[in-house]
Amino acid sequence: MDRRSFLKKAGAAGAAATFAAVSYPGKPTHAQTKFRWRLAHS
Repeated sequence: MDRRSFLKKAGAAGAAATFAAVSYPGKPTHAQTKFRWRLAHS
């Protein structure tokens, strides 16, 4: 039972870390893309 609860906690933490890693860099990348597009088309 201890092993299962540990795996559940580790899985939840891993999923949260993955979600944070995916969502956080997505914003600056999108902003950079917009900025580059404006720079190129100005």
